[in-house]
Amino acid sequence: MMLEIVPMTLREAEWKCVGQAGGLRWTGKRRPKVDLYPAQMKIRYEMSAADAVGRPVVKEMGGNQ
Repeated sequence: MMLEIVPMTLREAEWKCVGQAGGLRWTGKRRPKVDLYPAQMKIRYEMSAADAVGRPVVKEMGGNQ
């Protein structure tokens, strides 16, 4: 059985834009030495726990697990 992948934007998935976050560039050990894209603020999206009830759980990619 193969799962069907349906592309969807955060807005279509009912995530809420809560504004800008962080700085212009990524920080941390894994950031590239040379910018791979124009410097810009990041946008933060959130979904409340109440809105997430009944939705499938998606494991976050990256980070320490």
